[in-house]
Amino acid sequence: MGQSLNASYYIDGRPQLHRFTLDRYIALTKYNFGFCSFHLPIAASMYLTGICDAKLHKRVKTVLLELGHLFQAQKDFLDCFGDEMGTDISSGRCTWFLIAALERANPAQKQILEDHYGREDPESQQVVRHLYEQLNLSSQYLVYEGARLNLVRRLIEQIPNNIPHSLFANLIEFYR
Repeated sequence: MGQSLNASYYIDGRPQLHRFTLDRYIALTKYNFGFCSFHLPIAASMYLTGICDAKLHKRVKTVLLELGHLFQAQKDFLDCFGDEMGTDISSGRCTWFLIAALERANPAQKQILEDHYGREDPESQQVVRHLYEQLNLSSQYLVYEGARLNLVRRLIEQIPNNIPHSLFANLIEFYR
């Protein structure tokens, strides 16, 4: 489902930036990363060990989907600002940074994104990265990440102790 959502953002191979919204990004992270990498393995483990309470599964699912969202956003950060140049910009992917840029950009900056986002040439990638730097998105991301991490921790506290909270702490540490 997440891949279908992602495909709906493109016409003739070009990203349609007006379709990229925070709500759609959250849906992508939920269905692409959250379900497959977090929810399905843990839910299966819970059922296999006899933990079948629907309310408990719902609480755990909420935490795991939030973790999926958080870690996809972190992956976006590393793709853009990590040691190695990633491919999110050149591939025209829906990322936290693109959404944040679209929300903060003035009309001229949005035109820069329209002209350069999703282009494979290194110059266009640098233009987009420079715009992200102008908009101070790496600092904005760290604030966003901290808020989402606090939300995840509050959600974990609401889970009964028959699910070890260390499981979630280990997931957080593994992906950080």
